[in-house]
Amino acid sequence: MLDITLSNDNSLALKNSDREIIDKVGWGEATDCDGSCAINPLESQSITRVGGADTDDNNQDFTVSDAPSPKAE
Repeated sequence: MLDITLSNDNSLALKNSDREIIDKVGWGEATDCDGSCAINPLESQSITRVGGADTDDNNQDFTVSDAPSPKAE
């Protein structure tokens, strides 16, 4: 089985043009989360931001959902 991850440490940072972090998300066992970490999704799942507000708590701001699956037309 091939093990593919989005990042090595289960976290991503969004930076502005000055390279300042303006938002970040950490999930599962990440060590760098806003507040508490979002739940670690299973292989067939993803995490999705809930609503539009950023509460600076990844566990509140993200929910686990089924991963999107592109389909050929």
